[in-house]
This record gives sequence, C-alpha cells and structure tokens, in this order.
Amino acid sequence: MSSPDNDFIPRVDKAGQIKSGRQLMHNGLQIYLGSYYGPEYSKMMLQSRGVHEPQEERVFQEALKTIPPNACMIEMGAFWSFYSMWFQKEVPGALNFMIEPDEFNMGQGKRNFKLNGMKGTFIQAFVGEASASNHLGSTICIDDLVQEKGIPFVHMLHSDIQGFEYDMLQGARKSFDEKKIGYVFISTHSNELHRQCVEFLHQYGAVILASANLDESYSEDGLIAARMPYFPGIGPVAISKRNKQG
Repeated sequence: MSSPDNDFIPRVDKAGQIKSGRQLMHNGLQIYLGSYYGPEYSKMMLQSRGVHEPQEERVFQEALKTIPPNACMIEMGAFWSFYSMWFQKEVPGALNFMIEPDEFNMGQGKRNFKLNGMKGTFIQAFVGEASASNHLGSTICIDDLVQEKGIPFVHMLHSDIQGFEYDMLQGARKSFDEKKIGYVFISTHSNELHRQCVEFLHQYGAVILASANLDESYSEDGLIAARMPYFPGIGPVAISKRNKQG
C-alpha cells in the first residue's frame, strides 16, 4: 500500500475501521468482514483506511464524475462487487450487471449489495470470446450479454477475470464496432496480456487513461484504464508506477 496514489483518494470518517463484522471502505460503502479474501486483506484495508487498489481507485473515482444518470456498468469477475457498488452509489438510476463464475464468490457480492441497500443483476458464468456451456459451467461473451439484456450502451466495462481479459475483449468486438462502450477498466494478469489488451484498445482509438503492467503495479494485477474516443470523459491520469525489477 505504498503507492503515492493513496494521497489522491478521499476517505470518509472512520474509513477502514471494523465494527460488528463489517468494514467501512474509503467511500462510505460497507462490506462484510472477510468478503474480500481473508483476514490479511481486512488488516491491509484497516491500515490503508479502506483502499485496496490505489492506482485503479484513483482513476475510477475520476471517471465516475463523468458518468450520466441511468448509466450501465458490467463488472466481470465481480467477486465482492466493490466497484459495482461504488458505481451505483455515485450514479443515480445505475444499472449494474455482475458476472462471476464462482458461486461462493458471487454470494459475497450479493451480500455486500444487500448490506448497502443496492440491487443489481448477478450472473454466474465465465466470460470469454464466445458464449458456450459445458461440464465446467456457462461462458458468456459481452456481445451476447448486451444483445440479450437489450443494453443500449455500456458506460463502464470492468474486468478482473484471471487471464481471460483478451478473450473478453475479442468477445466484445461488435459492441466496440457499434460504439456501445464508454470506459474500459482491465486488471491484467501477465505483461504479454497487458500488451495485447492495450493493442486491441488502440485499434479502436481508445484514449489510455492509465497503464501499469505487473512490473509497475502496486497491486497483484496490472491495470489498464481507457476511454473510447467517442465517449466524453476524463483524460489521462498520471498514476504512480512501481519498478519491481529495480
């Protein structure tokens, strides 16, 4: 948590503190204690006063300021659903879709949503280049989800899907072609995947708002934050970069 980006993230009073099995995040949201991995992460967020990914959260908070009412967010790898709740907290009439393959993890997100008096659509599935079903479960692609749910525009496409991020982008090509995507936030899980995702976004003229590969990230994952050129919003954010090779 040594990232200088921490200094740019406001905290509510008592942020990070734990009471009655709940932990207060920097933005005033509550989560059930332990719903984001185990005790070591709860301790980390106590020390950081409710921040867990300072580079990403710094950019996300700025992007949220430009999101219109009744906007849509799709969070893939939703787990505890923190970013979706933050979106709903700040966007009046927000429409939230959370995709998570693990039933237990998805349950954490549902409980946190209920704790904060929020509602959204939870979908148990993997995310990939094409929709499919097999003995491991269901896979959905973004283009199919957008069509099936009748989503006119995805203001925030947020992904943390453990190495399938490039496949996810491939499965959203139609949505990108039809200019139905606004912001894109991707957690990357190798430097090669990071490069591939940046190249994909550049093909569509995306403005890269922030980029930190695994050597530059203060978190376990890399980060790409982008805005599509036709969508009005923020410009690049000068996040800090760590040199893990140094």
